[in-house]
Amino acid sequence: MKIILVGGGISGKTLAGHLIGEGHDVVIIEKDPENAKALADSTEALIINGDASDMNILKDAGIDDTEAMVVLTHEDNTNMLISQLAIKLGVPNIIVRVNDPRNKEVFSDMEGVKAISPTLVVVTYLKNAITGSRGRKKRSILSLATGKVEVLEFNVTEKLDQKRTDDLDLPKGTILPLIIRHGEPILCDEPRILKAGDDAVVIAKTDDIGEVIKVFE
Repeated sequence: MKIILVGGGISGKTLAGHLIGEGHDVVIIEKDPENAKALADSTEALIINGDASDMNILKDAGIDDTEAMVVLTHEDNTNMLISQLAIKLGVPNIIVRVNDPRNKEVFSDMEGVKAISPTLVVVTYLKNAITGSRGRKKRSILSLATGKVEVLEFNVTEKLDQKRTDDLDLPKGTILPLIIRHGEPILCDEPRILKAGDDAVVIAKTDDIGEVIKVFE
């Protein structure tokens, strides 16, 4: 697969190394001349020194036959502009870094763009690391809507054994769409009976998580 990375910082360089190791054809567009030279000396990726918001630079990078683009600059306005150009040029898979979590929803509204906020990812990881010391009764999986909604996984205890999912006293608007039992997913498209040892996946507003925790713990 041919992949263009925009931005050759630590994230871009590390990602390029992994992708090249898996056999992908990687091009890095780096605006800073010194960084571009350093990348050329330290990676097997093709390095293009230039501004990825310039259509000619994108053409030089071979965007016409690129299967994916990852936009990793530290400026959200720049990332949005480059993403819009990639959409216009028909890149089928566009992943963009969102530096300010408050902008994530704006990027997510762009058709064909997958927006990733490193800040929200790190926050989720740290929360899991902190709460994991208490026996992993709860695990944060994903933050959505700029942190206003969370997807969580709760271990079902004896307290809820044989309880129907629609009988749980969950806050209004909270959804329990999935149970994982012995590694197998069970969709809750109808009321299900919980069993001790299940993992229940819950989607809830961040403000309601305290109430959800009380139900499961």
